[in-house]
Amino acid sequence: KWDSEGGLITETLLRSIYEDFLVEFSINKYNRNFFMEESKNIFSPVLPIERFYSLYWNMSNSVKMLNRYCEKNKIEYESVLITRPDLIFYDIVDLSVCDRKKISVPTHGGNFLFGEKPKPYFACYYKNVERGELIPWNTVVFSDQFIYSSFDNIIKLLTLYENLSFYNKIGVPVCHPETVLYYHLSLSNKIPVNTIDIVYEILRSTTVKVSNELLLAFPPQKDSLDIHSNTKQVNLPVRSLFIRYLKRVAKTILNQN
Repeated sequence: KWDSEGGLITETLLRSIYEDFLVEFSINKYNRNFFMEESKNIFSPVLPIERFYSLYWNMSNSVKMLNRYCEKNKIEYESVLITRPDLIFYDIVDLSVCDRKKISVPTHGGNFLFGEKPKPYFACYYKNVERGELIPWNTVVFSDQFIYSSFDNIIKLLTLYENLSFYNKIGVPVCHPETVLYYHLSLSNKIPVNTIDIVYEILRSTTVKVSNELLLAFPPQKDSLDIHSNTKQVNLPVRSLFIRYLKRVAKTILNQN
């Protein structure tokens, strides 16, 4: 497993980062052939289907690891947060306001571009007449990046991976994690969902480390002095950004008058 900077993730590295907070872990040795065999003949219009199977496998097995740890040490947790270790947050997340009886997920996805409000991650439309099941179009918000709920609710993910074949059989799009997780936790297990406003994004190797409106609208020329020489620029059409910038300036002037 490699981190966003291309470095090898090791036990020593993990312990240096999380110190005493790390009590149990497993470094996933990604076996692409295994997941390709597990997911063969399953349709995926976007990414290779084996990548989604790897995600579900990791999620189920992380919950199994948590359950084993609790049983071994006779520990009972009131709540559990499942998230990615590469998320960066721009504000404190107050989990005390969350109802543990429900599943709390972000209201919006963690993507930021030119200061625009991120869009929600919707579960796919799904209807099964024989089973009496419906996920409405662009209505149900869910996330595979940040899931918070009670231990009893999260433990339901133990059976997520083993149910994938059945979900595919009844037409649930297993290539869409938000839909699969919503179906498994909420539609099947009748756990209500609550959305919370948090400001975050995924820290990737391509993430722009420093950005502002003028840098986006007027990227420095290569032959000019760039005081942000270590800043990665967003590759967006300059004309489009410039027009949007002028509109924003004009709107500000009109409001002032």
